[in-house]
Amino acid sequence: MVPQWLRRSVAAPRGFTMAEMVVVIAILAILAAVSVPSLWAYVRTAALRAGAEELVAVLNGARQLAIRLNTKHTRTRHKICYCESCIHAPVGVETP
Repeated sequence: MVPQWLRRSVAAPRGFTMAEMVVVIAILAILAAVSVPSLWAYVRTAALRAGAEELVAVLNGARQLAIRLNTKHTRTRHKICYCESCIHAPVGVETP
């Protein structure tokens, strides 16, 4: 003989009603609508920060190269030189 409470729990319909599903979907939609703008702002800020960090890394690399070559960085026009034996020299100055 099966107890009455066990028979009711086994025979009871399982699942969610349509009203429960609509409420859950509405809550998820509201949460998404509230969180998407702040997530978008975070993505833009992270991209900007990554670009700034990359710029700092490039400038530090240029500084280390100038220190290694024992040269000073000046604001002069440079010609483009593709050989590996010389550094970029100002226009009109011959390289060794």
